[in-house]
Amino acid sequence: MSILTPLPPELPFHKRVFLNIPVLGWMARDILYGDPSNRAWAAVIVASAWLWCVAQFGLIVLIIPFVLAIPAAFWLWFEIMVSRHDARAEKAAKG
Repeated sequence: MSILTPLPPELPFHKRVFLNIPVLGWMARDILYGDPSNRAWAAVIVASAWLWCVAQFGLIVLIIPFVLAIPAAFWLWFEIMVSRHDARAEKAAKG
């Protein structure tokens, strides 16, 4: 039961507030701190909802997540390049 799942006492205030929101926060609390099978059930629910949206709205629902993933892919690529550049600069500075 999500309301009964205890929260770790060292949680920051904003996370504690989010996890106390009725329904949404309770589900997030179950996924984060509850039974490990809750993560699998949450993935099944998300996949089912996505398939239902595809059945209702068509191919556009399949395309939108991939289009929205493009900025995330560029951001990840940028972060990798910056970290490599920083590592090379530190290595060159050491010797």
